[in-house]
Amino acid sequence: MGRMPQEVLASDLSSLAESIDRLMAIEFRPGGAPHGIIEPLYRAARALAKEPLAFLAATQLRAAVEAGGMAYIATGHVHPVALPAGETDGPPGAVVLARALILGQGAPVTILCEEAVIPAVRGTCSAAGLVVRPREQLPLPRSVAVEAFPVEPDRAAEMARDLVVNAAAVVTIEKIGPAFAGGHRTASGTDVSADVAKVDVLVEQARAAGRLTIGIGDVGNEIGMAAIADTVYETLAAGRQVACKTETDYLIVGGCSNWGAYAMAAALAALSGDIELLHDGEMERAMIAACCAAGAVDGFSAAPTLEVDGGGWPFHAAFVELLRGIVKLSLDRRKPPRHRFGTTT
Repeated sequence: MGRMPQEVLASDLSSLAESIDRLMAIEFRPGGAPHGIIEPLYRAARALAKEPLAFLAATQLRAAVEAGGMAYIATGHVHPVALPAGETDGPPGAVVLARALILGQGAPVTILCEEAVIPAVRGTCSAAGLVVRPREQLPLPRSVAVEAFPVEPDRAAEMARDLVVNAAAVVTIEKIGPAFAGGHRTASGTDVSADVAKVDVLVEQARAAGRLTIGIGDVGNEIGMAAIADTVYETLAAGRQVACKTETDYLIVGGCSNWGAYAMAAALAALSGDIELLHDGEMERAMIAACCAAGAVDGFSAAPTLEVDGGGWPFHAAFVELLRGIVKLSLDRRKPPRHRFGTTT
């Protein structure tokens, strides 16, 4: 790949970072679902960061894994009735981000989730071309570990102490955290504390140990949203009941949580100069299908409808292809200029 002057490259990456964020923060919701949430949440997070969210977080994550240690990516949203084996928003995002770190930097990555969500995560890994192996065997090419994180607070604290020792970073995707008002609550206010992994304990211990933490969400009850709790209160009908009190170093708000993780993978692809770090539309379809086949359901239909947050797989595949396209165009601009008839100038 040809070299560009540093000031030109910096300008190009700055423009790309803005484009990725704009695309990531587009709101979509089916009829009957709360609307008008993403824009105010994104703006509040952006005001704090003062930079494009996905690129900023990806840059920090890239540096953290380069320094050594395990990247832990936590996902999984469980509801005992509607989502007993998890939902389709979360696992694909976790797998795509893990894949980008593994292919781009050879980083060891462990995905953490509830025991009930492990089949969905493992199936999604397979659809993305990753092999699930024990954490002790990492790093190996195209390999990732998948482990259950405890629901019980005491066991969660014990496991967190063990994991933090070699942690490079902890990223949470669509992960409910404890609310200021008490309990771990869905966006409508249902307390699901008895069913969700207490990953907030891991995040708190990681922050105390000086490890990088990143939270990705799309409503306000997810880990990381504490930084913009006032906006959650104002924007969400049940905001004062569900707003999460767990902080992270960096916060990403996307149209859905998967999109926030995809935006980070897009930024990693741009930083590495390798478009293959970001998946394509066909892999998006395969991941959603595998996730549903393993028991996960769409969070709105509560059925294996090959949807994510009410949007069908073609919709999400189109998003991925557009995201991939803007990154590829940016990478192409860094190549040596060519005459319009194909001869090198």
